[in-house]
Amino acid sequence: MAVFQNSIDYRGAGDVNADGIVDIFDAILVANAIGSRKGEERFDQRADLNYDDIIDIFDATIVANNAGKTYDC
Repeated sequence: MAVFQNSIDYRGAGDVNADGIVDIFDAILVANAIGSRKGEERFDQRADLNYDDIIDIFDATIVANNAGKTYDC
């Protein structure tokens, strides 16, 4: 969770787990939290890629649109 220190998100677009690669593992994290909202048990802040406090198709689309990209973390 250090990725969120000081409210600065250093991850690349779609890189939910901050490993520098947008891949199936990022998609799984979003899928596991899909339909959840901030404050609910399944909510995973890392998967809220558009920062609207809801994990939904818009977050999944960010992962899909950036699939295969790599970032220097």
